Amino acid sequence: MGITRAYWYGWDNTNIGTMWSPTNGVSPAGIAYEQVYDWMNGATMAACSLNGSTNFYHAVYTCDLTRSGGYSARAVWNTNGNSTYTAPSQFTQYRDLAGNTYTIPLTHQVTIGRKPILLEDLASTSSSAIVFQTESLPATSSGPSHQVIGSSGFSNGQGTLLFSTATGNYVIYTVSVPAAGTYDVKVAVNKMYNRGKWQLSINGTNQGPAEDEDRPRPVVGCRGKRRRSESVDPGKSRGPARGHPVR
Repeated sequence: MGITRAYWYGWDNTNIGTMWSPTNGVSPAGIAYEQVYDWMNGATMAACSLNGSTNFYHAVYTCDLTRSGGYSARAVWNTNGNSTYTAPSQFTQYRDLAGNTYTIPLTHQVTIGRKPILLEDLASTSSSAIVFQTESLPATSSGPSHQVIGSSGFSNGQGTLLFSTATGNYVIYTVSVPAAGTYDVKVAVNKMYNRGKWQLSINGTNQGPAEDEDRPRPVVGCRGKRRRSESVDPGKSRGPARGHPVR
C-alpha cells in the first residue's frame, strides 16, 4: 500500500495516543493537532514542495495556503532538523504548534525544524478589519454565569462562554463603531459536542440565521472533547458611528 508509518491518536484514550486527560488537560500533541487543524480548515492549499530535494525523508517542505480577502500563509518545516529559513518578504509573522505568534525579524530569517511553523501575510486582511475581543468588552448577562475561557483557537488565546440553560438566555456586549457604514460581521466560535444554538442581535435586530455551535463527537478512534474554532458570518449590518449593544 505504500504506507511507511501510521500514527493513531485517541482524544481521551488512556492507552494509546492520548491527547487529553482529566488530570492534565490537553497534551502538547492535542494542542498541535488543533493548531494545524485551524491553519488548514477553510483554506485552499496548493501542492507542497520539497524545494529541490528528491528524497521525501530529507527535505525542506513548504505548503502554501490562501483564504478569501487576500490572506496567504506558508507552512514550512525541515525533516533533517533545525536550520535557518529565509521567509519571503510578504510574510510578517509566524505561528508555532503551541499556538504562539511571533513577529518575523527584519532579516526575514527564522529557525525551522521538524515541527512545522506557519508564516502569515496579514497586510491585506488586517488594515480594514475591526476586531472586538469579547473578553475585553463590557458584558451584561440575562442571568447565567458568563466567564472568560482559554482556547488556543482564538486570536489571543481567550474568549467568553455563557453558561446558558434555557432558550432566551443572552449576554449583551457593547461595541463602539468608529464610522457609519455597512459592515460584514463575523463571529469566532469554539464548537464542541455539548454546545447549543445562538442568534446574533445588533440594536435589537436579529442578524442572519441562528448558528449551531454543536458538533458531533469524533469517531474513527478519536472521541471526547476535541474543540473546533472557526468563524461564522451572520451577515451585514448597517449603523451609525456610536456604541452598539450586541447580543
